[in-house]
Amino acid sequence: MAAFTIDDDEGTTLAVLAEVAPTRSTETPDHAAVIRAIRKAVAMDHSLTIGRMALLAPGAIAKTTSG
Repeated sequence: MAAFTIDDDEGTTLAVLAEVAPTRSTETPDHAAVIRAIRKAVAMDHSLTIGRMALLAPGAIAKTTSG
């Protein structure tokens, strides 16, 4: 997961990128439910609102050697 701010004409907003592990089931994962759960957790734990969010495949977010 990566979080950062984006500045645009409307101000500053929190953006979150989250990697979603592939599912073993034959059902398509409910990405909308994943996004709702992350938004809710961030709001409850940090009192922040996520303005933009994207779900990515595992390994899509580059990591440094320190994590």
